Amino acid sequence: MALWGLLIGAPSAHYWHMYLQHWFAGKAETLHTVLQKVALDQLTFGPLYNLAFMAYTSMVVNGMPAAAFQRRFSREYPALQVKGWKVWSVVSLVNYRFIPLQFRVLFANVIALFW
Repeated sequence: MALWGLLIGAPSAHYWHMYLQHWFAGKAETLHTVLQKVALDQLTFGPLYNLAFMAYTSMVVNGMPAAAFQRRFSREYPALQVKGWKVWSVVSLVNYRFIPLQFRVLFANVIALFW
């Protein structure tokens, strides 16, 4: 799992937050802007991250064949994503509203310890 964090998890989260900062550069940090960031995060990065993490843990860590992963994905991913939206939408709202850019990945990683 450390390999995931080192090679995929941390870099992708870092660049995602940098991208969002660039995308919304010059806009005031109003609640409206924060909600736009949350929506973009939860409709793009979140689902892709969950897919990648599920694939990694299934096929790399557990050695599951691709066909078996496809069945698992079809069976488990929808519920996982709905649970993710319930938790990570709130975390993202707090993150984008109150946490400085340089600490956002750290904040999300601390929450992920309990997820």
